[in-house]
Parts: sequence; C-alpha cells; structure tokens
Amino acid sequence: MIHLTFGANETETKQKYFQFENLSTLDAIQQYSARLSQEAKLMYQDLPLASAVKITVHIYNQIPKAIPVRQRNGMINGTIKPMFDGLLMQYFSCVSEALTNIIFSNVKQITNYSIEKFYSLTPHVEVLVEEL
Repeated sequence: MIHLTFGANETETKQKYFQFENLSTLDAIQQYSARLSQEAKLMYQDLPLASAVKITVHIYNQIPKAIPVRQRNGMINGTIKPMFDGLLMQYFSCVSEALTNIIFSNVKQITNYSIEKFYSLTPHVEVLVEEL
C-alpha cells in the first residue's frame, strides 16, 4: 500500500478558515493538481503500478477557531464531520490526475475508490493507493 500525505501550502494555511474544497474553477483545479503531482513525485520514486488500484482519499479540513469546546472536541475525535458543499468529484479528479504516470499509468486502472471528509487541527489530504 502506498500512503501519501499532502499538506496545505503556505498561502492556503494563511487563510483565516482554509477548506480544501475551494476548487470551483478549472484554473484552481489545474493548479492544485499540478502541485499534488510535483509533491507525489518527491514522495514516490518507484515505477508506476501496472495492475488495478483502489484509491482512498481522506480530506482533513481545518477546524474553525471560534466554536464551542464540545463541538471542537467532536471535530477532533471524528464524531462531527464536515457537511458543506464538498465538490468531492472535483477533488477526486485532481488527485487521480495528479497521480497518473507517477503512482499508476492510467486512470483506467482505478477500479475502486472512496472519499471521506474529516476535521483536523492541520489541514491536509491523505491518499492511500492499494494495488489489487
């Protein structure tokens, strides 16, 4: 299994309340995909996988600062998950495009995928790629 972790970049973390789902324009999607691709090349130095793959994407959005302690604790332990307009398919497209020719040769190799959103003190994305 290949485990990749992508953090928010410096510009993103300086935002008051950063959410990974800010991928509503084609330009934003292309820029984000290019950044993920560059980072993936640094993390994975092997040949692309040749067989079918399963991809699991965990999106960790930043916890808002001004919320009650009980709600914050629920966000940290995972009992409260983000429920806003997620653009999950756009996000998955960014990830799969970024990993093509690095982790796997072709998006046709993806036979199974899942996407989940969580809260975290530090915004990041985890991608697990399992060869089937």
